[in-house]
Amino acid sequence: MFVSPSTYHPTGEWMQQQARNVTMWVEDEGLEMRFLIRDRDAKYTDAFDEHFRQVAGEVVKTPFQSHSEFVRGVVDWQCQA
Repeated sequence: MFVSPSTYHPTGEWMQQQARNVTMWVEDEGLEMRFLIRDRDAKYTDAFDEHFRQVAGEVVKTPFQSHSEFVRGVVDWQCQA
């Protein structure tokens, strides 16, 4: 699992840089990436997905309102309180 730095306003360009960062980390660690699991947020552009298809072969999108999206929503809500 790779956890990237965060930003308040991620853009497509920022997400592309994160994709490159995780790829470099995987290579530096001598790991093999077989797939990427991500939610359906619009910040993940086609270019982001294509980058990981070339590196890992498969991009798996979580189902709508999956557990991870629910947890993220609760965390977001708690942080705003």
